[in-house]
Amino acid sequence: MVELIKKASDDELAFEKLMNQYLQDIYNYISFKVNNSADVKDITQDVMLAIFKGIKNYKSSSSFKTWILAITRRKVADYYRKKYAEGSTVPIENYSHLAANDNKNINDIISDLSINDQELLNLVFIHGCTYKEVSKIINVPVGTIKSRMHYLKIKLKPRLME
Repeated sequence: MVELIKKASDDELAFEKLMNQYLQDIYNYISFKVNNSADVKDITQDVMLAIFKGIKNYKSSSSFKTWILAITRRKVADYYRKKYAEGSTVPIENYSHLAANDNKNINDIISDLSINDQELLNLVFIHGCTYKEVSKIINVPVGTIKSRMHYLKIKLKPRLME
């Protein structure tokens, strides 16, 4: 993997091969945060360009996936800053890809959570990030991530047991 990352900084084919491994993660994260499919595609292109331009600066202090998701998160934030500056409304995240389980409507349970809690759940359970990776992505100490997850599990358990 390290060799492919180094090679990708100078070789477009190597970059494409590398990005094929992560494109779905990028797309899913953006889709989680943005409801408009055209905007999702535009942001995905912005992320890919930012990764291509910045791959020479990648330091292996974090996993490549963590680095990519951090860039993706910043590009989504840029998108919303631009929308806010234009006076657009910011839609609530769409969890339509999560299915209802028996009598419980997971979408309703998740939509009741704060945006930060929704993002935390998405990174941990959808993208499979470790607490350390989430810490680097959202720039919050690992202890804070552990604490938030602990209280989030306590909060969700009774609702999921209904």
